[in-house]
Amino acid sequence: MDAVIDDSPTQLVIAGAGTGKTTTLVGKVRHLIEHDGLDPRRILVISLTNNTVEDLKGVLTAEFGRSHGVNVMTIHALGNRITGGRPCVGAVKARLLGEICDDLFQSDRRSAREFLLFVDELRKTQFTDTSLNGRQIRMRGLRAVADALFECGFGCEYTAPVYTENERSPGYITAQLPGGRVFKAFSDDNNVVAAGRNPAAAWSLLEDRGVPVDRLNANDLASNVLSAWGNRIPDAFGNMISRCKCTGTTVSDLRKRNEDNPPYMRETLTQMLDLLDKVWDLYSVVCVDKGLTDYDDMVIQSARALDAGLMLSFAFDAVLIDEYQDVSRILVDLVTSLRRSMGFKLFCVGDDWQSIYSFSGGDVWQMLEFESVWGEWGPISIRRIEQTYRSPQQIVDVAARFVSRNPVQQRKSIRGLPPVSPPPVQLLPVSNDKEIPRMIANRLEHIDPGESVFIIGRARSDLYALGYGSGQFKFEGSAGSMDVMFRRWDVD
Repeated sequence: MDAVIDDSPTQLVIAGAGTGKTTTLVGKVRHLIEHDGLDPRRILVISLTNNTVEDLKGVLTAEFGRSHGVNVMTIHALGNRITGGRPCVGAVKARLLGEICDDLFQSDRRSAREFLLFVDELRKTQFTDTSLNGRQIRMRGLRAVADALFECGFGCEYTAPVYTENERSPGYITAQLPGGRVFKAFSDDNNVVAAGRNPAAAWSLLEDRGVPVDRLNANDLASNVLSAWGNRIPDAFGNMISRCKCTGTTVSDLRKRNEDNPPYMRETLTQMLDLLDKVWDLYSVVCVDKGLTDYDDMVIQSARALDAGLMLSFAFDAVLIDEYQDVSRILVDLVTSLRRSMGFKLFCVGDDWQSIYSFSGGDVWQMLEFESVWGEWGPISIRRIEQTYRSPQQIVDVAARFVSRNPVQQRKSIRGLPPVSPPPVQLLPVSNDKEIPRMIANRLEHIDPGESVFIIGRARSDLYALGYGSGQFKFEGSAGSMDVMFRRWDVD
């Protein structure tokens, strides 16, 4: 309530998870309309994604009725409104980048080699289980053999291992070779295991098994990898370009930063930056030729137009920003330009503990340095809402201990609901997959037999790990999910 009735020209409300952030935001809208007399059509609420915008629209409709008139939109929609609705690259962005990459890799051998290096780096970070052929193969030895096959122009099919009460079988790959021959390699083969430790062993295995080992040239291999990986490569380039735009970073800036890296990293990153530079330039040219703009340029160009004196046919008396912890630099730049032309009140709600969009340009520093960012508009009010209604105190304490290790944050003391018994959070440490069934079985023994339990694994193979050992777990289910039946030892 204090945050809602606060009349400061610039406000930041730091609201912990489950503390009533949306309630506060809607309450502020009501106060602006009913107490301050603002026209709802001159109030703008900004949220980060289309989904959260729709959620807010639903809440406002429930609060004020369908004809409430408050503007609710993403920052990109605002940019599009300011620039006059130029066609957006939108859903065709991945296709455009894919076509650009394919043309580049087919025609330029250096770019093809840089791309293969780029894919290798992606596989060390984001796609650790993915073969060059685009398939997820979790077992390292099989993945090395699949890579070698693909470098020779052969695809393969992967069959995952089976660990159930009644069956134990290793994973394997199958490839069709010239002359109708079929190649198979099993994960428990000693040569495949060796390939997991040393990829060169995969090539020896292929030669020993009579597989033609003529490697494709870099151009053809790069094109094949691009095709096999689908939109994952175009999306990766698109995300890098978008992140650079959102943070105001150029390739030249990245090259300067790379100079501080050790030599063994510098050479690899130099080649990757050369490739990004070429793809970004070609993407910009294609967008200009086709008369398209992307979401980031909508925001950047809008701010520039306002700074250059663009006159708008609409105005706002108050702007409210949701999820402020994940705003990007270009969002703040646009709101700054808009505020200089309109002079509206600003109300921001967020929680730096919940910042999750740094990968796409979200910059929590905009929140941590809130006063310096918005200081030119006079007094600033910063308030905290610290009573959560979402979790008992045990969960709050665990989360707070973890987050508090970050030295760069807005300090807060979250209060939860009364403690519950048994504790809702428990860590079960294991040293290998074979210990998983015993640890989970011990935990399940203390749960009422009538309760349902939802088990989540990073991959299906994580659930298969329950098949090790005593046979207390049995699997039933379809492709999308499975039932895991647990047999208590004291029940016939």
